[in-house]
Amino acid sequence: YVRWTAGTFGRPGVNLWLPENAFDSLSSEERRDKIDYHAQVLEGDYGRHLCRAVVEAGVLKDKRLLPGVLRVATYRRDDSDYDCRPKWMAVAALGRLGDESVVPDLVNLVDHGNKNTRMWARASLVRHTGQNFNDDKQAWAKWWNEAGKEPRIDPEALKPWTPPVAEGTKQQSAPEIVSVSPPIGASGVDPATKEIRVTFDQDMGGGFSWTGGGPVFPKGTGRPRWVDERICVMPVALEPAKFYRVGINSKSHKNFRGVNGVPARVRVIYFATEGADESVLRALKVPTVVSMTPQNGATGVPSTLTEMSVTFDQPMGGGFSWTGGGDQFPEGTGRPQWSADRMTCARPIKLKPNWSYQLGLNSPSHINFQSANGVPLEPVIWRFSTGE
Repeated sequence: YVRWTAGTFGRPGVNLWLPENAFDSLSSEERRDKIDYHAQVLEGDYGRHLCRAVVEAGVLKDKRLLPGVLRVATYRRDDSDYDCRPKWMAVAALGRLGDESVVPDLVNLVDHGNKNTRMWARASLVRHTGQNFNDDKQAWAKWWNEAGKEPRIDPEALKPWTPPVAEGTKQQSAPEIVSVSPPIGASGVDPATKEIRVTFDQDMGGGFSWTGGGPVFPKGTGRPRWVDERICVMPVALEPAKFYRVGINSKSHKNFRGVNGVPARVRVIYFATEGADESVLRALKVPTVVSMTPQNGATGVPSTLTEMSVTFDQPMGGGFSWTGGGDQFPEGTGRPQWSADRMTCARPIKLKPNWSYQLGLNSPSHINFQSANGVPLEPVIWRFSTGE
């Protein structure tokens, strides 16, 4: 990673990544003049004109340059997006300057929405500490404080990174998948296919969470990679006559994120390869609802009803996503339970008379109603009203 991103310093033909001995030939006077000049430059406004100064500061390793480099590395605007190039170059320089007092500032950047910023923050922390806790801010703080380092890190002050949002505007939307290869639900996929490819509707941050496991998870043949800012591929080796399933993000793994830091919605990719018989192809079937109690759209439902239930056309996986909220969401009185055949899920409830209710089975961001093979139910809206 370091070798790759070092090549992004500057522009084609002007590589700003410098070796450690880049200024060894300078005289004492020339070195002093360069340090004085960069110290003055680093007092200016944030912008790309600071890139060369922070890079050279990382090689000069003079304490007088540390405040300016740190100011660029920790720059942030909450009201709008901004160019992160000088920021991540400064973060890289902090790793070379040799002053571990910057560790608390670097810890705050390990989950930054800009890929180079967060990766260089982690690399610089490893260089300073010899430890590696990736993007776990609390783990970094715990180790630092228990080691008796200064300045101490207040774990309560460590919050997840959030993208800048202009005043009066909504936060940027979650990334959506616009195409998948092989297509979701496809049958007859060529077993010679060498990769699974997903394309998003916006530029992504560079991380990924291909989720799932077991015999239905495709065997990987290499590390997933980004083809460009929107297309990610996972190299795989497929077998004929098999059902495959792989997730994009999950409840606990959300590294597919836009450059705005917002995670992509959880999605499931599933398909069957050429030669699959009927028993394998059945795994591709999307579950559907065959009955509801009370019926969808029912009126005059007795307010004394203590349980609502939904029955599907096939055995389900045992999870559930009863979605919604507010005063139209039926009040629950216990945990939902599945029938022995996993085809009916019942939810204990308490209803009010003369009231309209609305809830969902799954939603765009919650898809735990899934078949036993891991195929999600398409979201369903359930409405009914009670009588006296």
